[in-house]
Amino acid sequence: MVRRLVDIHYTTYREKPSPERIRFWFHELRTPEFLVEVAGAHADALESVAPDRPLVRWATQEGLESGVLARALREEEDAERSADAAYWKPLREKLARLRQEGRSPARE
Repeated sequence: MVRRLVDIHYTTYREKPSPERIRFWFHELRTPEFLVEVAGAHADALESVAPDRPLVRWATQEGLESGVLARALREEEDAERSADAAYWKPLREKLARLRQEGRSPARE
């Protein structure tokens, strides 16, 4: 869902780039073809983003064709999902305990 929203943002505003939009696209795009397009059009901004998101260095035609960029994006997404699951695990466990005890979380 987020991927589609960022893709829509990019396709809507790619003809009206601003430094903020370009930085946002480099940080948030998950579609390899769009990331390559941004990197090609805004190579000057790529190096300033690369320390925060190293996979943007693979945003080249070669990275796209070899599948390296797609794999890096998948690995990034998997890592984010794992971090998200770890973050929410204690809350899910607490909610499960409260349900078992028949108590409402609002009364905690």
